[in-house]
Amino acid sequence: MSFSSWDDGVTPSLHYEVISFEPRAYLFPRLLTDAECEAIVSAADNLNSQNHGVYKDVRTSSNQKISFQVLNKPEIKHVLRRVANASGVSVGHFEGIEVIRYDNGQKYQSHHDYFSGPENTILTNDDRIATMLIYLRAPTRGGETIFPWADTGTEIGKNGWPSAYHDFTRECEKLQTYDDQLDRGAKVIPKKGGALLFYNYKHVGNPDPYSQHGGCPVLEGQKYTATVWMWGRPHGACPPAGSPLLRGVSERDRLWNTNADEPSVCIRNGHN
Repeated sequence: MSFSSWDDGVTPSLHYEVISFEPRAYLFPRLLTDAECEAIVSAADNLNSQNHGVYKDVRTSSNQKISFQVLNKPEIKHVLRRVANASGVSVGHFEGIEVIRYDNGQKYQSHHDYFSGPENTILTNDDRIATMLIYLRAPTRGGETIFPWADTGTEIGKNGWPSAYHDFTRECEKLQTYDDQLDRGAKVIPKKGGALLFYNYKHVGNPDPYSQHGGCPVLEGQKYTATVWMWGRPHGACPPAGSPLLRGVSERDRLWNTNADEPSVCIRNGHN
């Protein structure tokens, strides 16, 4: 799936195109203006530290969480409200914004954004039910987002993953070498200001294994994305002290925001 040609770069829109039904995925060709994209990139680049995310060759990139001080800037809050309008999820359920930069050759192996599974069940309202992936800067070549199992009906194994074999590296190589074609699934070619919304949970409240997705290697240029994860409950409404949901979380890491219209976060080890 590619982006529409009407885009002028300065007029945001809630117009969307359907990418797939399993998972429920939608492309907003121009959710942010170019100026809004650059404001978020600048906010991330101006922060003091970056995490260089190399996780056993799963993700090779640099990432930075946007601070609450920056999130409270009017231009950023305006973007978050537009994301809320597009997704139907209140800003108070947002985890915040994580900006990720991919240089040449960097990628993100296919993965799920939810934490629940048959062997590790978490209540639906304490998980990432949806994700908005915003393309802040697009590479000249590469960096496609792919859903390898979208609308395939592939059998799901007992571990909660599709049972068929999936070679992410090979699929990206084939996609990027042979006329932009996938054997199965769906793809999105990044374009500045565009946004990809997909739901990690089904309507019935179960994780959607077909929401597995990944970012193919950047072949030329840089790719900047902003990820907004959306939770089933207000994300600033942390459980009370002593709750098993907060096991292993320090007092310093427990952040509250009682205004449901503002972004906030409740940090858990390994879940942020």
